[in-house]
Amino acid sequence: RLACLCQRLEAELMIDAVGGVLKAEYNNEPVQPIHDALIVRGSFAVTARDIIRSQFMETGLYPHVKIEHIVPPKDHECPEVPVSNAWLPEECSASAFAGTVLGQLTC
Repeated sequence: RLACLCQRLEAELMIDAVGGVLKAEYNNEPVQPIHDALIVRGSFAVTARDIIRSQFMETGLYPHVKIEHIVPPKDHECPEVPVSNAWLPEECSASAFAGTVLGQLTC
């Protein structure tokens, strides 16, 4: 039961709190949430990490947020299919991440 409550709290913080800040203040920045991580452009990773930390700290939690750099293979092609995500501007698609060094932030 405790584990489920912790997962729910983390999900609410990532979606509502972190997602709310990203949507309100960084609406043009492509962000893809995956479970308890965010995939962002490498140049945005430190900002995203700081947003996660600040939103968790407002509740008295002090998360360890690790930045991992991901480089897609050179022959990797992203399809031109829109990514359905409330945090992504509608004009962004999966190709927004193609060939970009990404920061994966995990709590």
